Amino acid sequence: MRVGMPNSTALILITEAVSATRAEFLVFAKAHGAMDLRVPAEVRVVAKVPVLSSGKLDYSAVTKMVSGEDMKTRAA
Repeated sequence: MRVGMPNSTALILITEAVSATRAEFLVFAKAHGAMDLRVPAEVRVVAKVPVLSSGKLDYSAVTKMVSGEDMKTRAA
């Protein structure tokens, strides 16, 4: 999910994995040849990633979550 001003967006990884960190994401991406992907600026751990009844990401709910401060941020 990208949030921010139109000319300045940050990629935020939303996950239920309690121990997830940005550093772990970088190691995984490098090990799997995916370094051409955009790297998240933050990793935010949530109790449950909101999804619609179809199983797709509830973009609206995630946007509201990201705008709030009710999640743990993992920049390490």
